Amino acid sequence: MRYTKALGLVLFVTAILSVLVPQTAASCPVCYGAADSPLIDGMNAAILVLLGITGCVFAGIGSFFAVMRKRSKILHDHSPGKTSVDEKGILQ
Repeated sequence: MRYTKALGLVLFVTAILSVLVPQTAASCPVCYGAADSPLIDGMNAAILVLLGITGCVFAGIGSFFAVMRKRSKILHDHSPGKTSVDEKGILQ
């Protein structure tokens, strides 16, 4: 309970300070829309890198399941029609 009160107080003080001193809460040039800023080029490159990493991870997961499906189909096609286990526990 005491921890949540302290967190609420910190949030309240931060909100009051951002209202009283708006210069500290000012946006960066990217948010203002300065098209000639080098920050925009950096942000665009960072977005492309993150999209590339995410795409590679999804492609890896998809290829894993595709390989598992292919192996399962091969195993199913090469297995005999009827399998059974005898009294000794041997698969026939």
